[in-house]
Amino acid sequence: MLGTKFTMNDSKKNKKSALTEINLTSLVDVCLTLVIIFMVSYPLVMQSGINVSTPSMKKARTQMEETELKAEIELKEDGSLQLNGFLIEPDSLADTLSTLLASSKEKLVVISAEP
Repeated sequence: MLGTKFTMNDSKKNKKSALTEINLTSLVDVCLTLVIIFMVSYPLVMQSGINVSTPSMKKARTQMEETELKAEIELKEDGSLQLNGFLIEPDSLADTLSTLLASSKEKLVVISAEP
């Protein structure tokens, strides 16, 4: 401490220079690393998990026309169920289906839902 003089002016200069010299290199490195990770992982996220081929409506309609006894279950938007156009309770659906299709060779059940 010999020979050093501290003045009010010097302490203000040191504070200003310390604030203006923030190192942004590590922040930029982290940001660029995150961008690269997102760019690499984006195609993996966008791939579909399972491809399911759905039957065409033409094939289903011809099968329905060929079959004499069928069950058409329709799920309405309000949550109600219809079996062959008649309202039915969800609890009694299994019993009604088994009695309806008991005498049929081909047990065709068509399920449709409103969006």
